[in-house]
Amino acid sequence: MEFRRNSFLLRRLQIGAAGRAALYAFVAIFFVRFSSVPASEVAADDPRTVQLSEHHSPWGTFSPGNWAFYRTITQTFEKDSSVTSVKDTQLTLEAVKDRRVILKQKTSVNIGGQNFSPEPQQIICDFYRQRVEDSVKVEVLPLEFLSINRKQVVCQVCKYTYSTESWTQETTVWYSPQVMPYVLKTDLVRKSKSDGTILMQKTTAVTETSDLRPLGRLLRNYTTQSVMLAGKHTTVTNSYYSDNVPGGLLRETSVETDANKKVVSRTETTLYNYSLSCP
Repeated sequence: MEFRRNSFLLRRLQIGAAGRAALYAFVAIFFVRFSSVPASEVAADDPRTVQLSEHHSPWGTFSPGNWAFYRTITQTFEKDSSVTSVKDTQLTLEAVKDRRVILKQKTSVNIGGQNFSPEPQQIICDFYRQRVEDSVKVEVLPLEFLSINRKQVVCQVCKYTYSTESWTQETTVWYSPQVMPYVLKTDLVRKSKSDGTILMQKTTAVTETSDLRPLGRLLRNYTTQSVMLAGKHTTVTNSYYSDNVPGGLLRETSVETDANKKVVSRTETTLYNYSLSCP
């Protein structure tokens, strides 16, 4: 595929700054001319928006019945005291079909010695890691270059729009079928319908991927960082992944601060166990 050869050149060739800029321009013009779709609103299942497959999903290469078990410990600070909660989550792959990943989520929470076990939930996502909603619309946007650890990656871009009675949410996704984890950046903005106030904004981006290191494709790991703004609070999350376990997540740490930069809570999620056996 021509794009694969071009993206390989972008990652590997050692050329001067002027030559590199010219090569980027050539690839962008070539790809837009022959492969892109003009920006327009299309249904979520429109084939023009489906360029990632199950092989690009952190669950897609595993078998139904495979699962991952996580423990999340959150410490919340209030004045001179703190409260610790422990949440156990098991995600089990039920199916990969119709360009969807279907998971079952079981959780139990312990807060102050009291246990809570909500009913299991089913989670349905597409290969772009977005929740499947009935009324979602997808807009195909022009190609963009994304910088990851000082390397340029050509990305296809799409925007999901979803609304409720009180707010509208837009999620922009930058992705590349050639560079793990394939979904390389997401930017979510949720606005109030009544006055346009931003209720929440969250940006998640890949900060390191083994695909962009020499011989790194053998390692199959990557890291991300997300920054979420909600009201006057900011939450920064660093996540560590491996393509060798169901769902990919190995460990995640979050710190939430208020408007005065005071730490409100700390959270750490750890992969405790996983199974590759089928029932």
